[in-house]
Amino acid sequence: MKRIGTDGPGPGARAAREALRVFKAAERRSDGLFRVLLSAGPAAGPFLRELAASRAFDWGRSRFYFVSDRTGGPSPLPALARAAELFFSPAGVPGSSVVNFPPLTPRAAARLYSEQLAEASRAGGFGIAVLDAADSLPPGPPGTRAVPGGASLTSGSLSLCREALFFLDAGGAVKSGAAPGAGLPENALLRAAPRGLKRTIIRF
Repeated sequence: MKRIGTDGPGPGARAAREALRVFKAAERRSDGLFRVLLSAGPAAGPFLRELAASRAFDWGRSRFYFVSDRTGGPSPLPALARAAELFFSPAGVPGSSVVNFPPLTPRAAARLYSEQLAEASRAGGFGIAVLDAADSLPPGPPGTRAVPGGASLTSGSLSLCREALFFLDAGGAVKSGAAPGAGLPENALLRAAPRGLKRTIIRF
């Protein structure tokens, strides 16, 4: 497990370079489509902006899934809307590269999400997960669970990822120099991730 801070010239510059290096290495290791699991937590925001500014990727051979999102009503899916604003739109990521689902009841959304997850699993899982370490998920085995207004991957689904980039808010509850996960709730992604998951923890 690697931990990268924001020390050095330019706040966050070293962290951003390391995160991009890890992400690019994961893309190179992927055969065929590069499947990425995204969370919409605020700590991942700076990295999504870095991805948007990078010209080192072919987004047409990528597929982006979301850790969780809500459906129902005419408003955009919150996780999708945030990723679109910070990353997809400025980077020109084609719509075909974003795995999305229409407004549905929670049960139907969970069923569709389960089908998407099963398809990704049959294809080899996710090349990398890009996660806000403080995000929380319902516990449970790999799969999905209906939540109010939508569906969420359970924490066990991280076992389908080859590795993960965890982002911590350097100004948040986790103090500089603290142990990974210190100050985070028990059900936070970083604390709930499978032991065997290769992880890089980056503070912005």
